[in-house]
Amino acid sequence: MGKAKRWGALLVAGAVVFCAAGAWAKAKEVVKADDSYDWKGVQKIVILPITSDGVDFGKVDPERMPKIKAILEKVKDKLRKQMVEGAKQAKTTIAFAYAADKKPSTLVLKYNIEKFDNGNAAARLVPFAGKAGVDLRCQMMSGADPKKVLVELTASGKQKGGIIGGGTDAETLWSSTHMANNDIYMFLKKRTGFDYSFWSGLGEGIKMGTKDQIDIVKEEKQEKGIMEKKSKKK
Repeated sequence: MGKAKRWGALLVAGAVVFCAAGAWAKAKEVVKADDSYDWKGVQKIVILPITSDGVDFGKVDPERMPKIKAILEKVKDKLRKQMVEGAKQAKTTIAFAYAADKKPSTLVLKYNIEKFDNGNAAARLVPFAGKAGVDLRCQMMSGADPKKVLVELTASGKQKGGIIGGGTDAETLWSSTHMANNDIYMFLKKRTGFDYSFWSGLGEGIKMGTKDQIDIVKEEKQEKGIMEKKSKKK
């Protein structure tokens, strides 16, 4: 397993289960990185509450929209938690935190989920079709000047399959989110130069990742009511 994939699996996903994911996203610098900022001098990385302003849900079935929105809310909350808590478990050389301060050595990350498309579960049974897709946008600012964007990145992730054939919407959207976030982390690691202990966070990372995924997949219970309604209409 490559180092980049191990990093994405542990700190981004919070569980090594995501190592098996196929393609990984490629981050794009929408606003080029400010080289005058002391990236190597970063001492704390803050993850602000994740937003989903103007999110594109794709062509989701209107009856499934409540479920997809519920999944989105859980993904926003758990992704942020996994980034901060996962860093603690992996003993990163730079601390991750929830709250910002006004120090220039504090790097503040602001995420927005711009696309949260569940694709098509039935089509996912066919090769190369029906993939779920997630687009992320991440702005990075100095704690000393939170209005100035030091770099703005976009990244995308697409995934199909899961525990069951084709995968549930919850599984594929959760995995796609981590795929998109992986290269944002790669950019962050390259710029700041921080390191981590893969083995230190492995056990707890698996526990946290599994627990969070199970909680997100619980939203699939809403599908039962939808299928019952459709059956009655026939």
